[in-house]
Amino acid sequence: HRCEQRGIFDLSADSKIEEPRNGTRHAKPQSDEQFAEPSADKRLDVRPSEIGGTRANVEKIPSNTHHSSSDMVESHSTTESAAKPIDLVENRPSALKFRIKEGAGAFVCGEETALLASMEGKRGMPRLRPPFPAQSGLWQRPTLINNVETYALIPWILRHGSAAFAQYGTESSKGTKVFALAGKVCRGGLIEVPMGITLREIVEEIGGGVLGHDLPSTDPRHRVFKAVQVGGPSGGCVPAEMADLPVDYEKLTAAGAIMGSGGLVVLDNTDCMVDIARYFLQFTQDQSCGKCTFCRVGTRRMLDILDQIVNGHGKPKDLDELEQLAKAVKASSLCGLGKTAPNPVLSTLKFFRAEYEAHLEGRCPAGHCKALITYFVNTKCTGCTICAQRCPVGAIPITPYRQHQIDVEKCTRCDVCRDACPVGAIEVR
Repeated sequence: HRCEQRGIFDLSADSKIEEPRNGTRHAKPQSDEQFAEPSADKRLDVRPSEIGGTRANVEKIPSNTHHSSSDMVESHSTTESAAKPIDLVENRPSALKFRIKEGAGAFVCGEETALLASMEGKRGMPRLRPPFPAQSGLWQRPTLINNVETYALIPWILRHGSAAFAQYGTESSKGTKVFALAGKVCRGGLIEVPMGITLREIVEEIGGGVLGHDLPSTDPRHRVFKAVQVGGPSGGCVPAEMADLPVDYEKLTAAGAIMGSGGLVVLDNTDCMVDIARYFLQFTQDQSCGKCTFCRVGTRRMLDILDQIVNGHGKPKDLDELEQLAKAVKASSLCGLGKTAPNPVLSTLKFFRAEYEAHLEGRCPAGHCKALITYFVNTKCTGCTICAQRCPVGAIPITPYRQHQIDVEKCTRCDVCRDACPVGAIEVR
């Protein structure tokens, strides 16, 4: 997050960049006056051909990312004092200024027109286009709006040339992409990979494989790579059988996923795909601004159906209704949130339909949905009482040196006993 990642600067030998200070960083909030709409007499005279429009760059950060906000504010302060912005058109010092606007963290503000409305102090809701932000954006001025990740690539491309950048990636998706690798993986974190790398390479070579994959298959802690959820909450689930899929925009879209925010969650055989779809839909439904009927009501109805299925009350007709609703919401919503919210549902219905059908029969193959599973003790039990001592609700009577029993009425299916058992005597049906 150096100044060169915030714009185009002259980083000559005289420009010194100080290292960030150690210790706690505090972001100084901006007053409303500092970010108010410019008055008519103070607005810049913008020529249609002028790059940058109002010659101001505004970066918006969700307020719930406190560390990012503090780092950005400090980086911004360092940039202004150390670097000299250059006007690319006339090759002279530029009046480009940076301002940081802290948002409330609404997911719908990832849509550009909702983001602009939020920055103007309005409720973050999308609007119809045209006019596009490049024609009429922030305060009705021409606005270029991109992720910081996109702008951060510009200095490198200008220094090394577009051909050097294009040597990375595929024919249709050039360059690199940053992902947040998370989930049931040995090594998670932020990674930058060239476009075209396969999901398997990311999971197994960079991530080290799923947690527990190297244990013997007889070990109850042994895990198997099951799927990857790509694209953040609105992304789709790609099964392990398709893990050799190259990561680019076209291939992921064809598989029912998206590049999205760069989220990449690794799932193993203990993850229930029906519950995964419900989990992500619950988030996007909660974050819906409510402007579109299909998004507001359709996602709510889809969530109700998924709740019924994971609780063992699903009916055979629910799957057809769920798929029909998902396609309607995707086709009829105004902004990207509504259009992509059904992705987790549609992708899991496509690749893991057998799990949905098992739930309709009262079974959860992954042993995850609490309403559909029962814990019991098998004959491996040595009577060590460890599980009984760990049970938070006393559902396992303490009977030393005898095979234990679980009171299914008291059991909350918290999985503590299975994790605590040293011999793998706790099973889930």
